[in-house]
Amino acid sequence: MKLLLTTLNASFVHSSLALRTLSKVTERVCDTEVAEYTINDVLDAVTADLFTHKADVTAFSCYLWNIAQTLRICDCLKKANPDGVLVLGGPEVSFDAPAILEQNPYIDCIVVGEGEGVLPVLMEALTGKCPMSCVPGLVWRNREQVVENPPAIPLPLEEIPFAYDEKNLPGQGKLVYYETSRGCPFSCAYCLSGGRDALRFLPLERVKKELQWFIDHDVPLVKLVDRTFNADRRRADEIFRYIIDHAKNTRFHFELAGDLIDEQTLAVLSAAPEGLMQFEIGVQSTNPQTISAVGRAIKFDALKEKVESVLSLKNIHVHVDLIAGLPHEDLESFRQSFDHTMAIHPHVLQLGFLKLLRGSKLRKEAEGFECVYSQNPPYEVIATHVLSYDDLVLLKRVEHALDRYYNDGGFEESMALLFVRYNHAYFDCFHAIADHLREEGLERRSLSKAELYDILYRFGVEYGEEFRQALKYDFMKNIRGSNLPDWCDELRDKTFAAQCMEVAGSEEFLGECFPQYAGMPAKKVIKRVSFGKFGGKIIAFDPSQKRAVDATNFFVAK
Repeated sequence: MKLLLTTLNASFVHSSLALRTLSKVTERVCDTEVAEYTINDVLDAVTADLFTHKADVTAFSCYLWNIAQTLRICDCLKKANPDGVLVLGGPEVSFDAPAILEQNPYIDCIVVGEGEGVLPVLMEALTGKCPMSCVPGLVWRNREQVVENPPAIPLPLEEIPFAYDEKNLPGQGKLVYYETSRGCPFSCAYCLSGGRDALRFLPLERVKKELQWFIDHDVPLVKLVDRTFNADRRRADEIFRYIIDHAKNTRFHFELAGDLIDEQTLAVLSAAPEGLMQFEIGVQSTNPQTISAVGRAIKFDALKEKVESVLSLKNIHVHVDLIAGLPHEDLESFRQSFDHTMAIHPHVLQLGFLKLLRGSKLRKEAEGFECVYSQNPPYEVIATHVLSYDDLVLLKRVEHALDRYYNDGGFEESMALLFVRYNHAYFDCFHAIADHLREEGLERRSLSKAELYDILYRFGVEYGEEFRQALKYDFMKNIRGSNLPDWCDELRDKTFAAQCMEVAGSEEFLGECFPQYAGMPAKKVIKRVSFGKFGGKIIAFDPSQKRAVDATNFFVAK
């Protein structure tokens, strides 16, 4: 019997850890294939491709971002092949499985919860080796009746094979996902991970062996999906230490509880090469009433101190999260949460919007805070008892400005100056930029990086020469081109251009400032390095490395 494991990922860069893990546990009982697509693919083409696999059983991994498309594909697939068995699994179908089967008669069964211990038994049942009633964790259709089997006991993690091998590694440009634990010690009301199953860990020696496999295979980025990687601080420290000691070309991304970072962890992290690790840390809100309502047990001041300590190491990229739409968080409260969090100066501040996930505590308690949310995936909040839809629309606009002028990078000097001008009222600053984009009719347009600089210049022109110089610095550090904007075109006079060419051909200059270009003709260097005048200094920029160096002495010497 042939099993096809499939899913629609959220975008091209994503890959499915679940499919790869399930393929490892089912290949011993049946012929197994894996096929991945994205939600942006043409659904008719996906359906046709799935049909060509001629699978007896097609199993879909379902999430809130792909459930609507998955059901449409299943409807067509069942009509094209009525004898084919269609199986759903994943978090989007695990909490209302009987209702989903009732509403979608073309689905044959649903695997509830973790599938590694269930899917091999299901395949044996479908070949007649055991009755369907003996498959734990299965909701299935027995003629016209929907049957719920007893829940499955999750397999110990050490019994689940490593998901990857040379033939089973996502292609170039795709993220590779990995887990060293399942479950979470916390019970956040908006999340599905905590408060359900005991926190389980892979044996540490196996984790090291598998991390080494990624390092040996030069995987560019491994994103760990452990919900709270440092739930066991000393275990996390040992893994950090192993990665640091064996670092090569692979980078690692972790989700951490910021308040669990301690001095011992900081001491370990201080030895990490720059860029080796990325941390994602949830703040969500700084309103104590909101934090209590969603079951988080953190104090923001303590968390802030810990995150700032990590940032002070200057070797780890730090990404923090806020969620808009949580209970008791009105617009003014969220503005304060935003400003408090931005004051940490993380590398990225992700502004997300509450989603009432199936199975989450907040979904069950939605009426209690008058939460109105979309009945269609991703079940995003529309209004709460203290936050109107108008407020949420405004927050979406602020998010848009935040992503363009902070999270995407390239405006460090100019935005730092604007923050000072706004007395570090960060929310107000991004709100004003969002209003400016709307006034110019550009809010919904796709904009190039160069256009974003022009727009910010028009926004901040009233702040005078200091702002222009800061923005010019950002532009030249990040964008290479001979055609500078009108607001910094004074750098392109013929005398200065001749001086730049001469310095670009200096072996002394290249050897000291840009050794990677040593021996390269000046005409080629000048295509990679640009020069700008800033308050009596001449700065040389290499946008490919986002690097700037003081070249004043080389010009003075001439």
